[in-house]
Amino acid sequence: MNTNDLLQEACEAFNAGDLKSAEKCYKKILRDEPNNCEVLFILSSMSLHNDNSKRAKYFIEKALTIEPINEKYILHFSSILRKEKEYEKEYNFLKNILNKIKTPELLMKLGEVLRLLLKNNKAEKIFLEVIKLEPKNYLALANLGDIYNCERHYSHAEKYYKLAICANSNFPQIYDALGKFYLKLGKYEKGWKGHEYRLQHGISNLKDIPRRWDGDKYPEATLMLICEQGFGDIIQFARFIPKVKEYFKKIKFFCQKELISLLQVSFPYCEFIEKCGKLPLDYDFHIPIMSLGEVFNIKEDTIPSPNQYLSTTNEQINKFKPIFSSKVKNIGFCWMGNLKNQELLHRAIPLDKFSTIFNYSNINFYNLRKDDTGDDITPYANSLDNVFDYTNKFNDFNDTAGFIMNLDIVITIDTSVAHLAGALGKETILLLSYNADWRWLVDRNDSPWYGSITLIRQNKINNWDSAICAVKKYLDEK
Repeated sequence: MNTNDLLQEACEAFNAGDLKSAEKCYKKILRDEPNNCEVLFILSSMSLHNDNSKRAKYFIEKALTIEPINEKYILHFSSILRKEKEYEKEYNFLKNILNKIKTPELLMKLGEVLRLLLKNNKAEKIFLEVIKLEPKNYLALANLGDIYNCERHYSHAEKYYKLAICANSNFPQIYDALGKFYLKLGKYEKGWKGHEYRLQHGISNLKDIPRRWDGDKYPEATLMLICEQGFGDIIQFARFIPKVKEYFKKIKFFCQKELISLLQVSFPYCEFIEKCGKLPLDYDFHIPIMSLGEVFNIKEDTIPSPNQYLSTTNEQINKFKPIFSSKVKNIGFCWMGNLKNQELLHRAIPLDKFSTIFNYSNINFYNLRKDDTGDDITPYANSLDNVFDYTNKFNDFNDTAGFIMNLDIVITIDTSVAHLAGALGKETILLLSYNADWRWLVDRNDSPWYGSITLIRQNKINNWDSAICAVKKYLDEK
């Protein structure tokens, strides 16, 4: 069988979904034509699709040794390194390539990885170079909006977001970014409107669900609330459930199982349905929970229950009470969130830097981070008399809530722990990165969402030193 026949057979197998047969055909071609770069590229793409990055790298690196300045192969290899979070390696690879071949697509890749490395000044220059080559490159314009937003150059950020929309009015991510930008500045009416565009991209499974609630009262109807995004988002917007109750006879909530037992305590009139499989359709209207901000036209002075709106049972609190000493301050801490979300890595604090707050003989510190990836607290818990880790006793957020209610203070980065502590009304110190999330607004140390939270912000990008010093000062005064 010649190469053309094998290619046709491989194509037919691929189109039929028989990837194993397709791969066999491509490998047969390589036996006779080991330098067939297109086949090497196809095999690399198939390997990447099957989450085998090692094989994907092997095939594409071989292709690149034969055609080192083939843009398609370069972009593919860059994507493999991006998926593996090998950002430094990707940066160096692209930097070297751009000495030989320079295109807007390659420059975009370089700018993106520079942003992931928190090198915004270098990324800005790259995206401006892209715009010189392609003035209507909406992705470059949007990235510049993000950079200026991150750098707190808000007028520039708004300008470039709007230029990006002018360049491509059919890209919902930009409207979403602009919406979050307005929310961050406290411009809630424009912010909520833009925030609705999130339903048209990252969580697009919510955009086509029938019978969306229009905000009117339906005293005999059933509303289905739908969870979206992370645990912290759900905790933050759960405060609206009592207000929703004024509009409907019955409320159901399609929700992550980890939150259900906690939310049931505070909202016993709500029926909770574990999020697994397809959304049940036994409702009259539905609403994604983070759309309630727009439905209720929420502004800073109308945010409900800023002091406390969640509670747990005495049984949950007493379950953990024997752990704590009444002779010292008991402080819970969280230094890192979900490592799977690369966009949130800038919020995390290296544990060796965060651990400098443990140097208090009159304070016991308790880990609140359940995830066991990333920096490990175990060495500190084993070597220090005042650092403890009982997270193996946490089965869900109701357990975490019971534990937190025994604490005097919580010190945390921006993660679900912050939202939980704030919703419980627990005194909380929240350490924010320089480019803090929209919900924490700008230039303030308090939050209209949570009255018990004190905000401490980075004064430079990726520099936690001053924030850690502020925490120590806060503890000294306690």
